[in-house]
Amino acid sequence: MAGVRVYPNEKVRRVVAAIPPGHKHVRLVIELEDQTIVLQEAAAAAIARAYVDVVTHPTRAPARVGPRFSAPTGPPVIVPAGPRG
Repeated sequence: MAGVRVYPNEKVRRVVAAIPPGHKHVRLVIELEDQTIVLQEAAAAAIARAYVDVVTHPTRAPARVGPRFSAPTGPPVIVPAGPRG
């Protein structure tokens, strides 16, 4: 895995959520200064759920997004990370 990159707001050119022609599910396109990332609906939904979980419950353990344990190739889900230390 390559190093972790942190993008401040000014490096994000735009974010577009749309259903592409001929498809049934949302894609989330994140255009950054140096790359474009396209997330499928399940990944975008998992990120949104994790964000809402942390914002609405700031004293609870942090949320972690990962693959389902029963189906490693399935869509990502929020997995509890354990108590905060």
